[in-house]
Amino acid sequence: VTKSTFLSLNELKRSFWGSLASKAKALLDDDPQSPTTRLEDHNEAGHTGRRKTENPSLQRSLDAITSSLNYIGTAVEEGITAVENRTAGIIQKTGKKIKKKPSLQNPEIQADLEIQLKASRDVAMAMAAKAKLLLRELKMVKSDLAFAKQRCAQLEEENKVLRENHNGDNTQTDNDDLVRLQLETLLAEKARLAHENSIYTRENLYLRGVVEYHQLTMQDVAYFDEKTEQVTEVYPVNITSVSSSSSSNPQVLEFK
Repeated sequence: VTKSTFLSLNELKRSFWGSLASKAKALLDDDPQSPTTRLEDHNEAGHTGRRKTENPSLQRSLDAITSSLNYIGTAVEEGITAVENRTAGIIQKTGKKIKKKPSLQNPEIQADLEIQLKASRDVAMAMAAKAKLLLRELKMVKSDLAFAKQRCAQLEEENKVLRENHNGDNTQTDNDDLVRLQLETLLAEKARLAHENSIYTRENLYLRGVVEYHQLTMQDVAYFDEKTEQVTEVYPVNITSVSSSSSSNPQVLEFK
C-alpha cells in the first residue's frame, strides 16, 4: 500500500509540474515574439529607435499564468482537504470495526489490521506532507511571478523614458558617458571593498589564532596551579623553631 501510494504521489507531482510547465510554454509560444527577440529588439531600439518591444503580450501571458496558478492552488488546497477528511474517516471506520468485532478475529488478523491501519495513517500523513510541500512551492512560484510582473512593468517604464530621451536631442551620448562613469566608479568601489574585506579576513584569522593561543595558555596555567596545589598537599612544609641555649643565638628555622 505504501509503495503504490508513494508512486502515485510522485506521478501526481510530475504530472502537476509537467502540466504547469506545458501551460507556461504554450502561453509563451502564443506570444509572436520570443524573449530573446525582444531583448535584441530592445538593444536595436537603443541605437536606432525603429523597433519596439511588445510588452503587452508578455503582460497578458504573465496574467494568464497567474490565473492558472491561482486555479491550480485552489484545486490543490481542496484536494488536500478532501484527502485529509477521507483518510480520517477511513481510519475512524476501521478503528470502530476493530473495536466492535474483537472476538470474531484471531490475533494474527487483528495484528494485520492494526499494521494496515498504521500504514494507512503513515501514508495519509505522507500524502498530506507532500501536498503541503507542493502548495508551498506553488506559492513561491506565484510570488516569483508577481515579482517578474512588477519588474517587467518597471523595465517598460525605463524603456519608455530611454526611448523618449533617444528621440530627443543628442543627450543620449551624455547619458551614456554618465552611465559609464558611474559604472567605473562602482567597479572601483567594489575592488576597494574586496581588498578591505581580504584585509579584515586576515586580521580576523590572526585574532582568532591569538584567542586560541590565549585559551591554551590559560588551560596550561590552570593545570600547573592544580599540580602545585596537589604537591603542596602531599608534601607539607613543617616549620619548627629551635631556641639556642644562650640568649645571644638567634632562632633557627628548620625545614623538613
